[in-house]
Amino acid sequence: MFASNTTRVGNTDDGMSFAIINNLKPITEHVSDSIPYYQHVRLQDSINQLRTLRNGDGPIAGSANYISLFGTQESNYCDTCTIRFSKGAWPSEFPIFDKPRKAYFMLMGWKIKPAKWPCDSVKFHVEHGQAYLRKQVADSTYKDKKGRIERIVRTYDIAVPFAYNRQFNCVTIPITASTKTMLDYVLTTISILGIIYFMFFILGGFIKFLLDVSRGQTFTVKNIRRLKVIGISLIVIEILNFLINLCMPLVFHAYFTADVVLDEKSWSGSWKGLVTGIAFLLLYKAFRSGKKIKEEQDLVI
Repeated sequence: MFASNTTRVGNTDDGMSFAIINNLKPITEHVSDSIPYYQHVRLQDSINQLRTLRNGDGPIAGSANYISLFGTQESNYCDTCTIRFSKGAWPSEFPIFDKPRKAYFMLMGWKIKPAKWPCDSVKFHVEHGQAYLRKQVADSTYKDKKGRIERIVRTYDIAVPFAYNRQFNCVTIPITASTKTMLDYVLTTISILGIIYFMFFILGGFIKFLLDVSRGQTFTVKNIRRLKVIGISLIVIEILNFLINLCMPLVFHAYFTADVVLDEKSWSGSWKGLVTGIAFLLLYKAFRSGKKIKEEQDLVI
């Protein structure tokens, strides 16, 4: 039922040849292609479901994440579950929602460092309650008869203190059920306050600005203040999100290893908010200058 261990040979971008040696048991069992299709599909689905239970990353409850920074998750967990067979390769159903639950704090901006070696990937899995990263590590380097440098890369299971969510591709921190409940209230409250601020001061302020301009009330103190508030808010939100993400390794230093890196998706889109904020600040300066010119003209008249 398990795929045979393999040794793969390839070349890095700089031309160095390498061999990847894997003597570990496969994380996910291999399903034979010799069985009927419908049995193959059902068996593969059961194996994937079993791996989800062992990893504890099948979400059944959670809170809304705050601006893609963090959130909570509750998942069923079962490290002793196995697939029961009846009628040959046909797996019998096993209940999911009666399994114990584990709670996690999700760090949406952090992920596992991608694989260094080509044609391979770093894989997270849990065995007997311990989380591991299966990754390739350079074991030795030597020169062949032609003087070319070759490297032996071996596959290891390295124990890690954190958990991982494959659905959101982010690092998670194990927490207690009571801590999750408290965080749910806190994160939900923060999210609601953030939505209210956005709707009232940013979106609402911009709508009021447009309405005043349409009425001919262009260079007013309120309009200038609205442009300033919108511009500063958009810039501060993006900078604050980035700084909060950078603080996560300091807060959860016990769970961070060299295998955890900042996800570029957490900041790659920040330029949109920054550019929009700067545009509103430029409008603010332009309207402030326009107000001064208008006041000077009114004095002359």
